[in-house]
Amino acid sequence: MLGIAAIIADIAVNWTVFVMVGGLSLFRVISQSLFAVLILVTARPLWKWFGRSSTRERGNVSRAELSQGFITSAED
Repeated sequence: MLGIAAIIADIAVNWTVFVMVGGLSLFRVISQSLFAVLILVTARPLWKWFGRSSTRERGNVSRAELSQGFITSAED
């Protein structure tokens, strides 16, 4: 979340500099803005995709499941 906020702040500064002062290329500010859109569009699906097999979910195994043999430990 902090990374997205930093990218948005950077884009806002770059557009402000581009409009007020100049010196930045139009390609740079447009491509950076499009990259931010790509990040925003794909962030949630990627979070869900990689979050499914997280170690937190695998770590929530009850002792009953271990003792019944459903899941074996790494030491076996």
